[in-house]
Amino acid sequence: MQVMTSRIVGLSLLAALAVALPALSTGVRGASQSDDVSLRAQFGAAPGGSSKLAETAGVPPGSQVLQLDDGSFEAALGVTDSQGMNGSQAVFLNRFTPNPELLPITIDTVSFVFPTSTDVGPTGVEAGMPFEVLVYTDPDSNADPTASTLVRRQLFLVQPSNSTFQNVALDDPVTIEEGTVYIGFTNKITAETNEAIYPAALDENTVTGHSIAYFNTELFSHFDGTQLSMATSGTRVITGTWVIRAFFSTGGAMRVCWSAAAGAGMPPPTNARVCTAAAATDDVVPASAQGPRDTLLGYNVYRGTTPGVQAVPANFFTSVGPGQTSAGSSVAPGGSFFVVTAVYDTGESEASNEINAVPGTVTSVKVKATKVVTKGAGFTPTVQVLVDGIPFVAAATVKNGTKVTQKGNLLTGQSVQNYLAANGGTARMTIRNASGATVTRAIP
Repeated sequence: MQVMTSRIVGLSLLAALAVALPALSTGVRGASQSDDVSLRAQFGAAPGGSSKLAETAGVPPGSQVLQLDDGSFEAALGVTDSQGMNGSQAVFLNRFTPNPELLPITIDTVSFVFPTSTDVGPTGVEAGMPFEVLVYTDPDSNADPTASTLVRRQLFLVQPSNSTFQNVALDDPVTIEEGTVYIGFTNKITAETNEAIYPAALDENTVTGHSIAYFNTELFSHFDGTQLSMATSGTRVITGTWVIRAFFSTGGAMRVCWSAAAGAGMPPPTNARVCTAAAATDDVVPASAQGPRDTLLGYNVYRGTTPGVQAVPANFFTSVGPGQTSAGSSVAPGGSFFVVTAVYDTGESEASNEINAVPGTVTSVKVKATKVVTKGAGFTPTVQVLVDGIPFVAAATVKNGTKVTQKGNLLTGQSVQNYLAANGGTARMTIRNASGATVTRAIP
């Protein structure tokens, strides 16, 4: 029996054009047009597109941004058949290579624009559709993106808008020690419905060669990004830039935990604290113990870079559902401070107690034959020392919070001096406090 398959045309563009064109230029710069990437246009539309400016995404307090786009988009792309009737799940990624002088960095929030329409018409993206954030890392910064490894996949529900970014906080922040990171999304909904949608906002005015897409070229063959090399499209380098950004800090990673709100009315969360991912639990109060409490909708987490954080919009970091009592976060270089509120159908509670994660400070580092001695301030009684992200076999000792002594070899079996000799004579040493806050210093 012969099996007949239909070939999906590929990346399709929803844009304002007067006529249909046979192909959209993608692929490696200078390569011939790819015959499986087509342009979808609406006949009779006014020629020429118009830029749509997106409102600057709210930058979480203490964060910096990874950004390629210019803040506007001119088109929206998706993967459809040639008639634009059926769609396929695809992967849309931006490639970022952080400044080595900033490393390590911790990414805790990803930001997107999901358009509702272009000048041609609606994109088909509707509020509540399930998408997934995807984060891939490549410590060696290979030229081939398929050499990267998927390190984070997180479900979220889309809130489309032509004018406002949607920020998605990562449940578990991603720390980049070196190399390149690929950040983007996949339209999970399409694998469930086969619906043709155009979710990827494209800034056509900024051409970096760092925006890529992956999909399967057979109709109804969906690609979720588990292994990029398995996409039958190969790597499609886009002419233009996806409106995808990420926020990071350079002071480490930590987790905020709290105890669920309990009591009558609008009780606040209690016992906010720094915890580890392993120690975090969904601390939910049984209904029998809640009393005549208003309906709990979730929790808001507020973050600042100085003590005395207020629960105001300028300090908003993320929100979680009523069954979750923890949130991951990066840490600002000078420390991050947090409070948590409970959100009810009748309003928002008062804030919890304030907690913080503060890195130590380094005044001097001496690399000796058998140990590394660091002097400074603000070190917790237990710390972890790493060199270029590599831990030591033995634990470090801390004296009076001002002196860290690390003896012995790295997990690679090398002494620090041997490691330096084999790696150009320099490295990055990181001291991580018990809270997760870190300070990094070049050695020797």
